[in-house]
Amino acid sequence: MCCVGPGNFVKSSGQSQAHETSRPIRVALIGFHLQKKISEDQIIRALTLLPGEHLVDLLCVKYDPFRDIKFAGWYDPSQKRIVVFQFRNEWDFYQLLYHEIAHHVFYNYLTIDERYVWVNEISRFEEHVSSYALKNTHEDFAETYAQYVCSPMRLLKMPVKYLFMNEVVFSGYIPNSFILSLPLASL
Repeated sequence: MCCVGPGNFVKSSGQSQAHETSRPIRVALIGFHLQKKISEDQIIRALTLLPGEHLVDLLCVKYDPFRDIKFAGWYDPSQKRIVVFQFRNEWDFYQLLYHEIAHHVFYNYLTIDERYVWVNEISRFEEHVSSYALKNTHEDFAETYAQYVCSPMRLLKMPVKYLFMNEVVFSGYIPNSFILSLPLASL
């Protein structure tokens, strides 16, 4: 179990900086002891890249490799949880985690007017960051969000999507995803 509080992201053994939130945020990490590709500390570090408001009401991120599901993961809006079924390596996990968090952000952080703008004015009229983003406007948002967190400069060729992510979704914040590649001991 980890907790994000005002100005802090806390796991029982340590602290690191996060973005200000108006109330403590708890996100349970479940089942990740069943694999060796990524540690809970790495997941916590990945979560600290995000504005705390994006994690409000997200209850858990669960690793469940035993279900025969064709998807790598999904966001369950009725239970406000992310379930990860499979991932190839650390970077694949980060892309998947941010993609699924984006679904949470879309439904729980954006206003209805902001969702309308994305669906009707942005997603349908600008190129897509991946072939999966072509599936529908929600997947386009999730793929674009993950790209913004992991490699925001790649979005510069899509200026309308970049500006929406930067100004509306992230309020001018650009995540420093470089810290994901640093050894934990160096932080």
